[in-house]
Amino acid sequence: LDFKWAWTFSLLHGGLWGLVSFPVFATMCVTLTIAAACLALIAPAACGSGIPHIKAVLNGIRVPGALAVRTLLVKFFGITLVVASGLPAGREGPMVQIGT
Repeated sequence: LDFKWAWTFSLLHGGLWGLVSFPVFATMCVTLTIAAACLALIAPAACGSGIPHIKAVLNGIRVPGALAVRTLLVKFFGITLVVASGLPAGREGPMVQIGT
């Protein structure tokens, strides 16, 4: 995470490289966003905040894949990529699902 900001800062203060710093930064953010979106294909149960899934499980409704290891891993890497890309994301919901 610090690498992205340090690299962008050095590009901004690098003379001619300052012109390409925004496209480089935007490309990194879009790439991380696409990677986070692709994780939803691996584990569809990881989509969303996770709180409705956990409420359903606590109410006795079986939600396929809500408490699977695959969902845990995808949720962990997905929220990491979303936060690293700079997208607004509440961390409370995913952390509730990861914590169960």
